[in-house]
Amino acid sequence: MRAMSNNESEFKNFSVDGKKFEMFKEELRHADSGMDIGKIKEEVCKQTRDKVVKEIICNGKTYKDIKISSRRGDWRIIFTLMKYGVTNPDKILQFLPKDSKAKIDEESFAEMLTKAWEPTKQYREVLNIMKESKPKARELLIDTIAEDVFCLLLFQLPYTLPTFLLLYLLIFHL
Repeated sequence: MRAMSNNESEFKNFSVDGKKFEMFKEELRHADSGMDIGKIKEEVCKQTRDKVVKEIICNGKTYKDIKISSRRGDWRIIFTLMKYGVTNPDKILQFLPKDSKAKIDEESFAEMLTKAWEPTKQYREVLNIMKESKPKARELLIDTIAEDVFCLLLFQLPYTLPTFLLLYLLIFHL
C-alpha cells in the first residue's frame, strides 16, 4: 500500500485486489450506456455546467493548464462521466488528460471508480424507479435522505455527495 497524504483520507485503507478489480470493471462495462466516444463528448459538452469538466473534455486541456490537482480533476471527470452513463473503464480513461494520475496508477484509478460508482448507482436506481412510479421514487428518496441525515447528525459528519444528488432528484424531478 502506498503512503497517502492528508487530503487523500477519503480513500484510506484501499488496495487493489486484481481479481476483484477485474470483476468490478466487468460490472462497470455491463452497466455502460453503450454510447460512442463522440456522442458522449457531444452530450457532456452540451449539458454540463462544470467548468473543469468542460475545459478537460471539450477543450482538451490538462490539469496543469487549468491549475487543478490530478486527484481532484480525475474525480470530477470520472463522476461526471458516470452520471452520463459512461461506466466502461476503458472509455473513461480516454477522456482523462495526459497528466491524469489515474492513467498511470491503477490503484488511484480503482479508488476513483469505486468511490464514484457508489453514488452513481444510487442515482441510477432512483431514476429507474422514477420511470415506473414517482410516489415510490419519492418514498425511496425520503427514506434514503432521512437515513443519511440521521447518520450525519449522529456522527457529526459533513453531508455526502449522494445526499445532494438525492435531494436534487427529490426537489427537481418529483
